[in-house]
Amino acid sequence: MSIRTKLALWLLITTSVLLLVSRFFIYEFFNNRIHDEYYRSLKNKGIMMASMMSKLTEEELNRPSPDQPGVSPVIPVQENVEIFNNDNIRIFSLQNEASTMPVSLLQKIRNENEVRFTQGKYDILGFKYKLSNRHELIVTVKSIFTSRELKSLKEILVITFFIILLLAAFSTYLLVNVMLAPIKSISSDLADIEGHDMHRRLAVNATGDEITSVRLQINKLLSRIEDSFVSQRSFLSNLAHEVKNPVAAIISEIEVSLTRQRNTDEYKAILSQIRDEALEISDKTSQLTELSRISMAGNTISFSDVSMDEVLWQAKARLISKNKSCKLRFHTDDFPEDFDSLVVSGNEGLLNIALFNLIENACKYSPDHTADIRLYTDDRHRVCIEIRDNAPVIAIEERQKLFEPFYRGIAPVMAGGTGIGLTLVGQIVNVHQFELVISSHEKGNIFTLFCPLKVKN
Repeated sequence: MSIRTKLALWLLITTSVLLLVSRFFIYEFFNNRIHDEYYRSLKNKGIMMASMMSKLTEEELNRPSPDQPGVSPVIPVQENVEIFNNDNIRIFSLQNEASTMPVSLLQKIRNENEVRFTQGKYDILGFKYKLSNRHELIVTVKSIFTSRELKSLKEILVITFFIILLLAAFSTYLLVNVMLAPIKSISSDLADIEGHDMHRRLAVNATGDEITSVRLQINKLLSRIEDSFVSQRSFLSNLAHEVKNPVAAIISEIEVSLTRQRNTDEYKAILSQIRDEALEISDKTSQLTELSRISMAGNTISFSDVSMDEVLWQAKARLISKNKSCKLRFHTDDFPEDFDSLVVSGNEGLLNIALFNLIENACKYSPDHTADIRLYTDDRHRVCIEIRDNAPVIAIEERQKLFEPFYRGIAPVMAGGTGIGLTLVGQIVNVHQFELVISSHEKGNIFTLFCPLKVKN
């Protein structure tokens, strides 16, 4: 069932229920009012008849009214007034008919002063009436209730219910079409957007209503999707180029080596070059896999208490093991005495990768392959890891581009590497909600990682 149909039925059912409830209360209100007037008129008739009993003698008040059940009036009895004395003897009847009032009902009237009840098709009102000579009479007035006004009201309420229901159905149909028209328009506009024209956006009116807000949010989503498409296309294009070059170099070196017979040293040199190219491909593949894993995992990455000094030593050991030419100088002047102040909430494996890449870059791009590292805490209760290099100073406008995939900078010295390392570092920093600041000194660049002591997962 479509939303249009559901909404129309819901509005129609709601309208029907409200109409029925309102008409029920209107009818009941007037029905009670008319019945109150009806019983008030019955009581007035009874009081009028009972007041005439004050002229009767004591003997007449105890004389039973004759019952003549065999006498049948030509016109059926519509009303009758009966009066009973203290001994429940009927002493007066307006109509010539037998009494049908049981003693138990008369006693109930004495106990409750006034009783309303039905007997067959008759409505009966019974009440007590005291005479001046201390006689207490029971007066019962019976009648058949008829009201043209109430009947007319019922007919009017039923007819207007169906008329209003028809009008409500028509109005609901128009209202649903008007309300769902913007959503239909959004659906139609989105259906027209293809993969080759992701730059298109939904038209936004200046009405400021909820539909406008939805259009704005969809446009923001389309912008993010477009950025992802552009980034993905650029990423795949660069990836193909980056992998193609070392593979082509390997093929070229193999073909050259096969052109003629070579000695052992020459074969070793060629195999060494092939190994370097293969390691470059392996590094790129590993970093791309890690980058993809972080992007896919997002907020599901598990955090725990991590000591940053231990992570730093682990990254140092990995780097020295991989590249013996790297020289790392640790400055311990500001090293905190309390090791607990170096504990942060994070993922140890990812932080190890981030520090390894930062230190490796500092060594790789420094002419003397030296990196200066300082570990300290600042007055904002953050663990700070400062990594200095001796590489050419990175321009301010170029610093943010370093975190884009396969960007290696414009300086010739920065032509090496996979172009993914700092992108991976940026992803890890964002996942941990840390801060990485790039600055410079007189001989090179400074990469400072700020890690708050408490980070919520």
